[in-house]
Amino acid sequence: MTSPRGKGIDRQYLEDMQNRYLKALIAHDPARIPLVKTLKHTENTIELPVGEGLWATASDDATYRLYVCDPQGGQVGFYGLMKENGFPIIIASRLKIAEGLITEIENIVVRSGKRPIPVENLVKPRQVFLEALAPSERVSREEMIRISDLYFDALEKDDGDIVPWGDDCNRIENGTQTTNNPNIKLPGATSFNPIALGCREQINSKSFVYITEIRPRRYTVIDEERGLTFGTFMFHHAGNIKSIEVPGAGEVEMIPAAQRPFTVVVSELFKIKNGKIEAIEANMMSLPYRARSGWDD
Repeated sequence: MTSPRGKGIDRQYLEDMQNRYLKALIAHDPARIPLVKTLKHTENTIELPVGEGLWATASDDATYRLYVCDPQGGQVGFYGLMKENGFPIIIASRLKIAEGLITEIENIVVRSGKRPIPVENLVKPRQVFLEALAPSERVSREEMIRISDLYFDALEKDDGDIVPWGDDCNRIENGTQTTNNPNIKLPGATSFNPIALGCREQINSKSFVYITEIRPRRYTVIDEERGLTFGTFMFHHAGNIKSIEVPGAGEVEMIPAAQRPFTVVVSELFKIKNGKIEAIEANMMSLPYRARSGWDD
């Protein structure tokens, strides 16, 4: 796969294309970037014509910027903090490029709702996501996907022991650290606070038993140089779990937000080093129950 300049696609080329796309968004001008005529463009799982959605409302370029580059696949993933009509939003973006043209655009846009965007947490990416791996620290693309997929298996099975965890693994969701963070407590929580637990312990506490199924699981961008897997995943919740039996804590009432049928579209990023998950970052938004990804077919 080559760029229009006749050079092979590399990290810089992919980052530059992502930046050009963001500039076109805030200019509300799709003509500024090379789009194939058969482009597929989705925002929050809904297929939209080019020029609609964030194309019409983006107002300020991204400050926080985290790139995931896959030269072999011709794709770039991106997490950013930007503004829409002057209000902060988080964007999880994916571009697919072939023969110098963008063929796919997939965006998840997190807008302020009951919880404001924690802009103070989104200043710069964690260093672990920026560091290249030594050849001895890398595993194959297939193994990177297999290891990442164990995380979703663990959530479905409530078994954190099946995942190879790095010692310092933490997860950040929509800009907030949701593991090893005793300062954050869930609404209506008792003395048991799953947010204070580590990645493995949190899953083993059965706190995610309300997750019915995670399907489809779409791994779209594999950054072998930095050991990153990036994709979009549909979390389905039937809403029929009213309480959970937490080992060592007894019966704990499920948070009210989980006692309803709903689906969450999640863009998730994993750092894989020496065959272990070292860090997780995710951006997500709620949808009607059993909503489709927009890319299922």
